[in-house]
Amino acid sequence: MYPLFFLGLGSKIGSGTQYMPWIHIEDICNIFIQALRNEKFTGIINGVAPEIVTNEQFTKTFAHVLRRPSFLFIPEQIIEFVFSQERAVMMTQGQKVISKRMEKLGVQIKYPTLEEAFKNILK
Repeated sequence: MYPLFFLGLGSKIGSGTQYMPWIHIEDICNIFIQALRNEKFTGIINGVAPEIVTNEQFTKTFAHVLRRPSFLFIPEQIIEFVFSQERAVMMTQGQKVISKRMEKLGVQIKYPTLEEAFKNILK
């Protein structure tokens, strides 16, 4: 994604209203480490940041941090053609994921917002 956004070609997918779960690499690694050390980590835990965003918000935030424009969009039909309809569903429909269990387990997220995460990754 970086090269496209750097060139000012970062684009939302379809309408951009689909939810896009995300998490910083440091935070997911921290969750894995805690899960290995803490017996309370059992079952399924959604490793996602607390900030819930849409594809459009993700795209605009990434472009903003890079100080690049973000006005293009990729039609869903192109995504379906390139990735097949089954795989394209993940990108065109998204999924609203939250992790209440991480909060209950006391997991501390170092980068709770996209802007903080992008600034850290891109420095």
